[in-house]
Amino acid sequence: MIADFNARDGSQESGASSGNGNSTSASAVPKAIEVEHIVKKYGDFTAVDDVSFDVKEGEIFGLLGPNGAGKSTLIRMMTTLIPITAGTARVAGHDVQKDPNAARRAIGVIPQALTSDIDLTVEENLNIYANWSS
Repeated sequence: MIADFNARDGSQESGASSGNGNSTSASAVPKAIEVEHIVKKYGDFTAVDDVSFDVKEGEIFGLLGPNGAGKSTLIRMMTTLIPITAGTARVAGHDVQKDPNAARRAIGVIPQALTSDIDLTVEENLNIYANWSS
């Protein structure tokens, strides 16, 4: 499945294909990620606007879009690093707002580059990695 954040109105297009030609019941496969009407606002600016999708266990998922489309903000909300303004996100069945520790335990994170954020102190960088594994 690929969620495309190219639309400027905050909507996204998605499509899924098993690739093997076999059809299976959507309800038979448990969901690894569920995002329902998620929103992130910073004052009057809406960074993520009413995004909904799910990823079934074993499914390969890609999140695509131009810079500034809200992809990183969405991931930060799903990984409990920033609060959700509205909507819900569940990881392995755990609501990221109501049970963030259980959600984080179900997430594996591999940074794109093993570098620290130069805008943060050493302690703040270490706290980010520590929070992912708590």
